[in-house]
Amino acid sequence: MSAAKHTPGPWHVHDGDNRFLFVDSQTKGSVCKIAVNGHSEANARLIAAAPEMLELLKAMTPCPECKMRGIPGTQKFHWPNCENCIRAQALIDRIEK
Repeated sequence: MSAAKHTPGPWHVHDGDNRFLFVDSQTKGSVCKIAVNGHSEANARLIAAAPEMLELLKAMTPCPECKMRGIPGTQKFHWPNCENCIRAQALIDRIEK
């Protein structure tokens, strides 16, 4: 597993002015600013949740069923036909590339 290349979480949404919302990290300051429009608050909340979602996705991959079908005592868990594990690992790889 590679080290995170993104700003560490948690991230929080803060009001800027009438034009922008900000997503900030507690430790590293501003992550991004979002222009206020009809979807800006929902987009900001989604962006702010990204570090927690990635952490949860990693914790849930491979899925419990694939872990049960894996080889005991090894890290060979992924069942070759589990679409959820394949998609989850591809997303993790895309994020951490």
